[in-house]
Amino acid sequence: MSDDKCFVLFSTADWGHKYLTNKQHVTVSLAERGYKVLYVESIGIRQPGMNSQDISRIFKRLLKGLIPVRKVRENVWVYSPLIIPFKHHTKTVKFINNLILSSVIRVSMSLLRFKDVCVWTYHPVINGVLGKIRYKTLVYHSVDDLTAVPGIDKDLIRSNEEIILDKADFVFVTSRNLEAMYSEKHPGKVHYFSNVADIELFSQARKHMDRPEGMPDGINITYIGVLTDFKLDFELVHEMAEKRPEWNWVFIGEEREGQNNPHIAAMREMRNVFFLGYRPYGALPSYLRYSSAAVLPSLINDYTVSMFPMKFFEYIAAGTPVVGTKLPALKEFTHMYSAAESADEFISMLDEAIAGREDKTVDLKDIEMYSYSGRMKKMLEVINNYLSE
Repeated sequence: MSDDKCFVLFSTADWGHKYLTNKQHVTVSLAERGYKVLYVESIGIRQPGMNSQDISRIFKRLLKGLIPVRKVRENVWVYSPLIIPFKHHTKTVKFINNLILSSVIRVSMSLLRFKDVCVWTYHPVINGVLGKIRYKTLVYHSVDDLTAVPGIDKDLIRSNEEIILDKADFVFVTSRNLEAMYSEKHPGKVHYFSNVADIELFSQARKHMDRPEGMPDGINITYIGVLTDFKLDFELVHEMAEKRPEWNWVFIGEEREGQNNPHIAAMREMRNVFFLGYRPYGALPSYLRYSSAAVLPSLINDYTVSMFPMKFFEYIAAGTPVVGTKLPALKEFTHMYSAAESADEFISMLDEAIAGREDKTVDLKDIEMYSYSGRMKKMLEVINNYLSE
């Protein structure tokens, strides 16, 4: 790949979102290798509602949208599109939004002297923009089956994704299910790279760290991440918390806006369940340092069968034993965690994990390839090999 290679990355997450995603990590990995990246913040994958979170998001975007493309770190510039957030499917709105997006991106590419441009997109609904900007390579990076997300216009996503898949030079996926789904119509384009972790950061949990704020004493069973009830089996966790009242069940993360899960409500009244809310990314290793085990109590449904939980290798890097449900994406990693199907089996495996914590700790040398740096190296090798042919 040319040293002049630059990237325009279309994200489905804003740059400053407090829950870091693949999009920010990939951007940083590219920037650290000396590539210039224009990070285009989310243009939305669903029509916003009138709830407080969506209204707040629109207001913040209005403020950011008045600011020109801004440099946020070495080699990284962020563009916050100021577009019409409603009625994306209508011809008039699509025309206006595509005109705004493509015009600002073209001007930014010129001012930043972008050459040999690679478009790297997580967002499938950008076809109207692609035809108006100059690029040499197109990467579609699929980390979820977006058509299975509640509240999404499935037909819009599916139709636009098919166009992106046809245009793409490479399709990177984070689960074997996505690999199989896309390879059927697009053989040769699809490359599987699992989700990975900031190994350097999370491995700090293997060393001495002060007990973080809110972490209780005793046996702590910990989950880190947004509390999303179409991803997590809170009925299962509620049952386990009732069966093992001597264990502390610790949740680090906020509940998804708009949901009203009765099991979460019931657990908030229990003495052995602790909802600590959001904690900064850099503080997460300290919570895992004082965790007896970490859990992945995922539901098995249309969404999660294609999901590779980002927190999996974060738990592993921290040296924390992991027990979870049998997610298809983790099938090849059963030597690193314990997979359960019922509350009693889950509890039994947690008993084993806690009693034999040292035996359950995965050696760091066995997960070196699952760092963001390691994954980016492999992704760029795929692109380089193609360009050199």
